[in-house]
Amino acid sequence: MALKFKVVAFVYALIITTLIAWLMSLMIQDVILTSIGGSVTLGLFGYAFFLQAQFRHLDQLRSLSFYFMNQFILTLSVKTSIASTLTELYPSLHPLIRRALDDDEGLPAIDTLKRLNVLLDFPLYSIFLHMIDIHIHHGGSIIDMTDMLLSRARREEIEWYEKRLTIKKKLGQLILLWLLNFLILLFVRFGLSEIFVDVFPTLIFKMFILVFVLVFALSCFVFFYQAYGGNDRAVQ
Repeated sequence: MALKFKVVAFVYALIITTLIAWLMSLMIQDVILTSIGGSVTLGLFGYAFFLQAQFRHLDQLRSLSFYFMNQFILTLSVKTSIASTLTELYPSLHPLIRRALDDDEGLPAIDTLKRLNVLLDFPLYSIFLHMIDIHIHHGGSIIDMTDMLLSRARREEIEWYEKRLTIKKKLGQLILLWLLNFLILLFVRFGLSEIFVDVFPTLIFKMFILVFVLVFALSCFVFFYQAYGGNDRAVQ
């Protein structure tokens, strides 16, 4: 997985943990309970954002795979040669694919395409390679041969786009829900502090804040796991 995604995941988890630790120290002023809440939050959010980073990296590779297959097929229909097609496409390709091609410099063009399967390791790319192999050995119109492949790729791209929108919508709802919960908690703690302290002893209030934070971290982790943890292949 790209280093930038890991760094972003760590930074996000650190920011959330810092905010939670600050809020806990502000409300309960207990170093031990704040440390417990902060540690659990860092662990759960660290793994949650790591799952999100994996998803984003996988999503990027999938989009690159779709784009590369589409552009390669269209260019091959004009150039007719695998090598000349790669040469024509090279300047417009994503840096990840260009670096992979540079690493394979000197190999036959068809072997270069097959080596890209390590990076673009998706079922449709394997089918794409099979179609290219048939075209090389038996000829025929590459556009006609891959029409169903490209149609399926477009459908999958639309499905992934809709999935991303759904996740963003639900994530927004989750953030709003917990933001309101924290605002209510802060109001009760500072706006009604005298009444609240009379009803609940200080220790009970501190434990309530800790449980509240743990439930918050766990609910967010479950959401991220369900949204981003079901990738169809591991991203290294």
